Amino acid sequence: MNENHQTLLEHYLQMPDQLEAALAGLSEADFDLTKGEGWSIRQVAHHIANGQMMFSLCVKAILGFEDVELPFGWYMGLTQDAWADIWAFDRRPLNPALAGLRGSILDLADLMAHLPDEAWNRSGHVTFRGQNQPTAISIEWVIGMIPAHANAHVQDDILAIRKLHGK
Repeated sequence: MNENHQTLLEHYLQMPDQLEAALAGLSEADFDLTKGEGWSIRQVAHHIANGQMMFSLCVKAILGFEDVELPFGWYMGLTQDAWADIWAFDRRPLNPALAGLRGSILDLADLMAHLPDEAWNRSGHVTFRGQNQPTAISIEWVIGMIPAHANAHVQDDILAIRKLHGK
């Protein structure tokens, strides 16, 4: 495995620990704190976990079919707020989601560690919400994007909410 891919996997594998560290010491009631509007800590954590699991399936589809249309049409049909409501992000416990996140990351990281570097260049395409044309995304992009996306939510949402409430 080349050095760039090794670094990407290392960052990817750190994601569950970083999220759990951001949640450490919070009570069950604290998970429901918000910035005053927007998602609670609980909802953000569920969003991170579900996003990882969804993109993990996309990577596996790309491995099987080069330039596959990724199965996000159904997801893009509703807003993220609507999915958060449908999937009960506001009232579900976090432990199952965090366990799923960790398991999904370990599974995909193990798979990628056993594939040749060329596999990282495989790509599929997705039409993101608000776009008319599909965007090509490579496996390498996905493995880098997932922890960056999670870190942005940890910093901008979870840690910001903690600071706002003195937690």
